[in-house]
Amino acid sequence: MITVIFFVGKQYAAWREHGMPGWLDRLIQRFAKVSFGMYLNQIIGLTLLKIGLSHLAVSDLTLMFLIPVGYLFVLGYSFTLAWLCYKVWPLGIFVGRPQKVNPFKRHRASTLVLSDKPNRK
Repeated sequence: MITVIFFVGKQYAAWREHGMPGWLDRLIQRFAKVSFGMYLNQIIGLTLLKIGLSHLAVSDLTLMFLIPVGYLFVLGYSFTLAWLCYKVWPLGIFVGRPQKVNPFKRHRASTLVLSDKPNRK
């Protein structure tokens, strides 16, 4: 398995160097930033999927064909929640990416002195 992962990584690096579409590269970078957060919060998406499926009255065959839809739902929900936590200042800690800058804290702007006199103390 380690050899397969190494091979896939090398192929991905070569593809990225030789013309990967920009939108796909940005999407992969975003998923990489919040992948640990997605791992942490996927239980929420799975629970919502379980609740939704409990209200469906469909055959087992239909449920089998809906597996990819459920997978995409959990993936999309988990990414959205992790990205929201990543972007909102105090929530970054929940996805393993605490923000260091508080946007609500006022920063003193550096003052520019426009005078001919030298500033002596």
